[in-house]
Amino acid sequence: MRLRDYIKDHIVDIILEIIALIMIAIFMSAFNVSRELSMAVSLILIILFGTIMLRGYFRKRRFYSGLMDNLRELDQKYLLAETLTEPQFYEGKIMYEIISELDKSMYENVAGARRYAVNFKEYIEMWVHEVKLPIASLLLSIKNISEKMEDSEEINALEARVRRINEFADQVLYYARSENSEKDYIFKEEKLSRIVSAVLSKYRPDIQERGVELKVSDIGRTVITDGKWLEFMLAQFISNSLRYTEGRPEPTISIFSDEKDGNVILHFRDNGIGIPEKDIGRIWEKAFTGENGRENSSFGSTGMGLYLVKKMCDKLGHKVACESVYGEYTDMMIIFGKNDIYKITG
Repeated sequence: MRLRDYIKDHIVDIILEIIALIMIAIFMSAFNVSRELSMAVSLILIILFGTIMLRGYFRKRRFYSGLMDNLRELDQKYLLAETLTEPQFYEGKIMYEIISELDKSMYENVAGARRYAVNFKEYIEMWVHEVKLPIASLLLSIKNISEKMEDSEEINALEARVRRINEFADQVLYYARSENSEKDYIFKEEKLSRIVSAVLSKYRPDIQERGVELKVSDIGRTVITDGKWLEFMLAQFISNSLRYTEGRPEPTISIFSDEKDGNVILHFRDNGIGIPEKDIGRIWEKAFTGENGRENSSFGSTGMGLYLVKKMCDKLGHKVACESVYGEYTDMMIIFGKNDIYKITG
């Protein structure tokens, strides 16, 4: 609070005080009060009024300046009420009570929202687990039917759609868990070969059905990560590669790792349709489908898979990158830092 602003705010009071002084001078002159006494009375009144103004200014400046300083320094502005002490002037007391009531109301609303979010998350997780049971049964039934019948394109297409539904159910489950996934992490050394093999085993029917050639090499390296979450992320890569290589001549997916600047880099490279240059910077955004998703609705892109990959890599301390030439290839990468912070030694 600046003195100039305070004076501007009290300009009417100052004008009234000046008018009062003039009227007192006129009144004393009418009663033939000596000039010396008149000037002394006026001076006393000016000093008194000035003292009152300055006292009010310093009291308010201490409170409001502290209020603004705390507000600027706080990352979480809603904690402002916790930094305040109750002032000794009436206007400040009113402001203090208002902020305290707002703070109390905010906490009540946040607590209610958190309870709702937790309940909704638990319901979603339960629902996904329940819905995956009939999906698994349906896939088993389709497999049994296909074994009894000659190769049928309709049966294969139906199986592919059901597996796609299963992928979307997994996305919902991992999205629900991703907000508070820190509690679900288990960091340990993991062989890339084990995790890649688990993902490829899950997608083997799709790979064979689409005639995709797999080239897997140099994945014997060890990284520190959460195996379950990494498996989910790699599943998003393989799912995208399968969709975007469909219809391409000699579809190929190459999976390999290398090291650069002390980091382990896992590559998922395909010779699919590729990503337009203008879209590469946005593929990690939530619900972004890009030109490929808009022009090829058959790809069934939701824009959530890569968004979840980026989000989880940020939380796990990994990095993601993408290189692509439209019409030639796409190379998705997860970069693991050489960081042993999560190792447990005994």
